[in-house]
Amino acid sequence: MFAGSLSLATSIAAAHENRTVGPYALEVGWSMEPAYVNTVNAVFVEVVDAQTSAPIEHLDKFIQVEVIVGGAAARRTFDLQPVPQEPGHYQAPFIPTAVGDYTFRVFGTIGSTKVDERFESGPGRFDPVISDSPLQFPKPLTTNDQLVERLDQVRLIAIGALILGIVASIGSIARLLMRRR
Repeated sequence: MFAGSLSLATSIAAAHENRTVGPYALEVGWSMEPAYVNTVNAVFVEVVDAQTSAPIEHLDKFIQVEVIVGGAAARRTFDLQPVPQEPGHYQAPFIPTAVGDYTFRVFGTIGSTKVDERFESGPGRFDPVISDSPLQFPKPLTTNDQLVERLDQVRLIAIGALILGIVASIGSIARLLMRRR
């Protein structure tokens, strides 16, 4: 999906969810918070030994993350990539294209421990995706919904103009036929 190495985890926020799974401690959330719609971000996953806090490396072949939006209306599985120079840290880059709550399902195996955990955005966990409009400067961007609305208005105007043209043409033809009689 991304060429080369993309490290988004350098600005990791504190708003992550922590959970112990067997002998491992997982921390899951956004790589960058707040998470803005239509802005590159990534699911961040840290895996350490729960007893020693030693990072668990080389898991990119054994665990994946499924991103779920809208109560499962949209879902996609991403491979996790190790974060360079940050042992035990993994990320799955993508661009969130909808505002709202997201669920990250981390699944696979860590050592001999089967993992299938859901992490949901919300209070005390990681944040939902928010609008990027507060960041837009000097002019706000036109959204797709706004473009669709404008196209609908243009279509209505075009249909109205077409109808008026047809009515005017029929009127002209009628006048010509009446003159000939």
